[in-house]
Amino acid sequence: TYFDANGNLKAEYADIEKLVLSQLTNKTIIVDREMMITQTANVIENITIKTVTGAKLEAKFLNISNTNEKPAFILNSTDNRIDSTNITANTNAIEVYNASLFRLNYTNINVNSEDDVSAILIINSTFDNQSYIKFNNITTTGPAGYVNWAVGYATVNSMSLYQTTGMTITNNNIITNYNTFTGEYDTIYSINMVSDKFENVANHIANNNIITNGHNYAYGINTINQTVDVHDNVVVSDALTASGIQVANSQGTIENNTVTASSKNNAYGITISSCNDMKAVGNNINFEGKDITAFSIFGTVNLSLLNNTIKLNGVNAAAAELYMANVTDIKYNNISIVASAKDKAAIVLNMTGQTIIKDNIISTTAENTVAMDKFSTENVV
Repeated sequence: TYFDANGNLKAEYADIEKLVLSQLTNKTIIVDREMMITQTANVIENITIKTVTGAKLEAKFLNISNTNEKPAFILNSTDNRIDSTNITANTNAIEVYNASLFRLNYTNINVNSEDDVSAILIINSTFDNQSYIKFNNITTTGPAGYVNWAVGYATVNSMSLYQTTGMTITNNNIITNYNTFTGEYDTIYSINMVSDKFENVANHIANNNIITNGHNYAYGINTINQTVDVHDNVVVSDALTASGIQVANSQGTIENNTVTASSKNNAYGITISSCNDMKAVGNNINFEGKDITAFSIFGTVNLSLLNNTIKLNGVNAAAAELYMANVTDIKYNNISIVASAKDKAAIVLNMTGQTIIKDNIISTTAENTVAMDKFSTENVV
């Protein structure tokens, strides 16, 4: 064998730059140099490939099946690449820490866990926009349970990026499911991007198919303290309370996404809270449910909702519902609402200021197109 009992290469193999794995099981492999790892066997089982500082890993054409509650990859070095690999695991599949370059391509990940899980977990990494997660199929199933919405913590995530910037996530198929649930606020996220402080450098989410099937709460994309660049995704959410895209304490652009949700209770297309300088442009939102809102807005400054197409069918339905929002443009949208309750307007303003609503096409079964409370001022309709 090439490895000692601790998973390190033995001294006599110190010059090896390529490993071809075959018939290997129950092993942790420590990579401490530049190395390519591939395999000849059909499946290698209960294997963890772990890099340390100074290593540079290229892994390709691997088939890893882990049932030992250990990740397939734990990457502690700055530059790593995984290509054309199949991973089945019952915990996080890939963990990345303190990286500056990471590329994941054409890889199939299937995770089914009985504990908290993120199929891909990236922490404290600063990328230079040459890093990517693209053309992958990622399916994550786990127990929906405790949530802390304020800090963006949920028990089930397909992809979690914490204190991380500059990553491009594109052309992936992402499915997130729950297998059990606990409590009345159980929540799952497909893509979850969270930082403790505001990040000026964006992570880019584009051209993905994102399906999130939850019990009580399901969110396709969740961001906190981010510069947002979310465009051309297809986002489908299903839960008692379903939300396609949620951004908080962020700025940037949400553009040309197709957002669909089905909910027995509440459905929200795009939720924007405590954000400055946000634009939602050219999105297509198609919802069915009991209480449905295409755009749910809270505590924003300088928000633009432009050229969106909104189709809602439910009991209570609103294209946009704004609370404590200041300086908002709602223009050039095409809105169609069929609601059995007639008392909720297509656009609702509560404690808002300097809202301009113009040049929209609005068809609604409600009694009013726009409703505003007595605390809303300087609005132009």
